[in-house]
Amino acid sequence: MIITKVELNNITTHENSVIELKPGINVFYGKNGTGKTTILKMIGYVLFDKDLSPIASYIRNMDKNKKAYVQVHFKNENNENWIIERSINPNQIKIMDSNGRIISTIRTKSDYLNWLKNQFNLDKNYELNEIFDNCIGVDQGTFTAPFLSPEKTRKKIFEPILKVDIYEKIWEKFLNLINPLKDKILNLEKEICELEGILRDKQKVIDQLNEKEKEIKNLQNKKNEYESKLSENKDLFKSLEKIKNEIDKQKQEIEIINRNIENINESIKEKGEKIKVAQNARKICENTKEDYKKYEELENQQKGLLDKIKSMEEIEKKKNDKEIEKTKLESELNQLKNQIDEINKQSTEKDKLEKSYNDKINLDKERQNLEKELSIISSKEEELKTFINTNKTLEKEINELQIQVKNIKEPKELETQLEQLRNDLEKSNQELNELKSKQKEYQKFKSQSKGGLCPFLGTQCQNIGFKSLEDYFNGLLNELKPKTEFLENEVKNLQLKITQKEKEIKENNELKIKEGLYQEKKNNFDKNQIKIKELENICK
Repeated sequence: MIITKVELNNITTHENSVIELKPGINVFYGKNGTGKTTILKMIGYVLFDKDLSPIASYIRNMDKNKKAYVQVHFKNENNENWIIERSINPNQIKIMDSNGRIISTIRTKSDYLNWLKNQFNLDKNYELNEIFDNCIGVDQGTFTAPFLSPEKTRKKIFEPILKVDIYEKIWEKFLNLINPLKDKILNLEKEICELEGILRDKQKVIDQLNEKEKEIKNLQNKKNEYESKLSENKDLFKSLEKIKNEIDKQKQEIEIINRNIENINESIKEKGEKIKVAQNARKICENTKEDYKKYEELENQQKGLLDKIKSMEEIEKKKNDKEIEKTKLESELNQLKNQIDEINKQSTEKDKLEKSYNDKINLDKERQNLEKELSIISSKEEELKTFINTNKTLEKEINELQIQVKNIKEPKELETQLEQLRNDLEKSNQELNELKSKQKEYQKFKSQSKGGLCPFLGTQCQNIGFKSLEDYFNGLLNELKPKTEFLENEVKNLQLKITQKEKEIKENNELKIKEGLYQEKKNNFDKNQIKIKELENICK
């Protein structure tokens, strides 16, 4: 239920007040006697049937024509808007919906209270006025009283509001969900331990990673250089291939020339043999004329052969030139082979670079994983700092509370002492009242017996001897006076002691609450310490 507006007409200091309430916390403030407490009491009167006897004392103007009433506007759990109007003169109750239509089914006060309990979602056995007294309209200085009550009393007070039995049932159901979560937590703790082992050498791995990154950059630069050299060498390789093709052509030509030279050598041998034969024949021709003609023929043949030898020498010269050219080409070919070998070596280096590059990619992935893990550790470190700062504050508060709660006394002992003082005060007041009534009686008799004569007979009283009645009662009054003064002082002292004792009980109750707060903070401190140790282990 949410109260949205309260209207008070002709109620104490409120002639016609409309208080709009906003969602959240609303604060009433003002000087004493301005009607702050009246607003709360009237909410209790309308919604909780709070007994405000005598209710007529709350009417501002007793004029019969001026109606005194309170309206409370609220919204229930189903988001329905309702208005309850309760008037003091005459004593009437109206329940209206948001359109102002009166609910006709509520005729008696019992119907009204059951309807309210239904709006609050309360059991019909609970008393609304007790809930208001103990939880909402609590008088100043008595707020802690319900918390210090016995268990049965506390249960009666708080059960309608807290509904602990429902929470206990829900907790039993939640246990079925919590137990599997515990297993998951254990598995996560194992994973955390494994991560701790991996991250112990975190800085070393980071340094290695930085070194590897530098190496990768250097290798990348080398790779770029080699790639540029490789492109240059490819062009050179193409030119070398052209040269090689030309060398092959030259080799083919040389082979053809060699074959021609071999043929010529063979023909020279043949011709040489013929020349020898011709020379022998010449000798013979010199001796014989017949053979001279043959000689001339052979001489002519010799001239032809000499021409051929000349041409052969030219061919030999060409052959030598080709040999020299071949040697040069073979030298260039060897240089090309060396360059090709160098290219092959560079190609091997390229493969290594590619492998290094792939390693760099893998290292990058590993670095990213490590960075993720480092960010997790950083968040854990921030969480650790938060817990440490929280625990420092808690430790300071715990030390302060520990000093305060040392002086706590047993509430029962203090209550017993207070009860004893009240009994003593009651007894003293009783004795004092008896003495004062006797004093009044003696004073009355003294005034009636002025002149010392009996007020009934008008003669000297025979029962008291020679004394006059006036002197007699005066003597009795004088005897009572010191006793009365003693008892009055005794009553004052007891009242003072009771006030002090009540103050002591109030302070002790506050200390008792602080003791609970101290224990709660101490438990939080211990839990935080465990969490700090866990986080410290993670961040090592």
